[in-house]
Amino acid sequence: MLKKNNTLEIEFQSFDDIVSYFNHNEYSGSIDLNKLYICKQEILIRCFEFLLTIENLKLTADKDQVLYSKKELIRNLIILFVSKKYKIIGSGIIDVNDESSYAFIRLFVDNTIYGAVSHVISEDIFISGKIVKKYGIRKGDEILYSIDEPGSAEKRSSINEILQINRKEINKYNFNKRPRFNECRSCHPYERINFANTPINKNTDIVLLRTIDLLAPAGFGQRALIYAPPKCGKTYLFMQLAESILNQYNNVKMFILLVGERPEEITGVFNLLGKKARIFFSDFSESHTRHIYVVEACIEHAKRLCEMGENVVIFMDSLTRLARAYNAGSPHTGKSLSGGLDAVALHYTKTIFGTARKTIEAGSITIYATSLVEMGGSKLEEIVNQEGTSVSNCDIKLKHGKPNIDSQSSTRMFHLLCKDEKEVQALNNMRSFIKYNNNNSMVILTEMIKETKNNKELFDNRFNSNM
Repeated sequence: MLKKNNTLEIEFQSFDDIVSYFNHNEYSGSIDLNKLYICKQEILIRCFEFLLTIENLKLTADKDQVLYSKKELIRNLIILFVSKKYKIIGSGIIDVNDESSYAFIRLFVDNTIYGAVSHVISEDIFISGKIVKKYGIRKGDEILYSIDEPGSAEKRSSINEILQINRKEINKYNFNKRPRFNECRSCHPYERINFANTPINKNTDIVLLRTIDLLAPAGFGQRALIYAPPKCGKTYLFMQLAESILNQYNNVKMFILLVGERPEEITGVFNLLGKKARIFFSDFSESHTRHIYVVEACIEHAKRLCEMGENVVIFMDSLTRLARAYNAGSPHTGKSLSGGLDAVALHYTKTIFGTARKTIEAGSITIYATSLVEMGGSKLEEIVNQEGTSVSNCDIKLKHGKPNIDSQSSTRMFHLLCKDEKEVQALNNMRSFIKYNNNNSMVILTEMIKETKNNKELFDNRFNSNM
């Protein structure tokens, strides 16, 4: 039986304990390669030393060298598991520059990408160009696969069999016939995300959600820009919107994308949404190359899911930090804008945000991205806000104080998200009311929301067509 002592150190007492520890959650009796790679080296050493006492291991290198190298520890464990007829199964996201050439699979574990930033490291799994062509694999695809036993001269493991692509069995879907994201036609979002209909629990801020539904309604495929001053509740808003979508739409693929974030904020998001959403992150101590890699991996994966008809929702924090990362990493073209922002960096940032769209031939990508706003802020922030506004079709403006949603928040073509003309008229009447009562409009509107059970009742009582 697997035991942990008082210092939480794991003790293996049998070979079955080791198999149980690294067992794949979906494929019983198989070893999860991803668990091996993210396992702490101290645990791998303890596992290996125990195996030396019960198994006649043929090591790939000197014992001390194996114990010193995590790579050699994993290699020897894989060889042992394969000799015992265990299947080695891993999952990861494809990273390939040329879809007709070979590729590598970046490890994908616990909703986090592990792997190289700007170069391929030895832990990445090699996939041949033949397999890439056979299954129509593209950059950003998530692959479930099994690997061969690594040879003594091989630097990396190679794929033996592909089991799934983007969580679909390979014999149940023709991946070569997928539409290409950049060739799909776009349309205005029309399938509404009903934040106001969120099931209420102790953590639900229904007043906030109903306010968003009134001022800045959204549909699948929306590009929403959140203008957020410091300490105005943007993280709280993110969590409320994300929880609302997850509680109502079971088939939605939720991504949380944190760029250059505080480590404690990342941990908080994992604790709240780690089991429900896929989280991509880099913290502020990492290089601009890592920031860019994480963002592009997230976006490419979202595109592949969209091509398969999925609705993907991405909450991104923040567009401003992404622009800074691209600015630091871009070759200076001499075409710098005011504030020192290179024109190429701004183009890349707009391209990432502009990925959000509703497609006719496939699914949709929705992005809620924050843009930092400060009094006396940098020129870079001002430019990112201006360019973000030109790309977005939904603007949510936050402010200090309560309520923290600014009355200037709005959505383009919002009438396409309304169920009938009566609702369109009610929203127009509400806008007129806000414009007329500019100074106190949000305070009054918030009180109206609290006095009514739902937005329909609010429309009927306050903003009907006869007012």
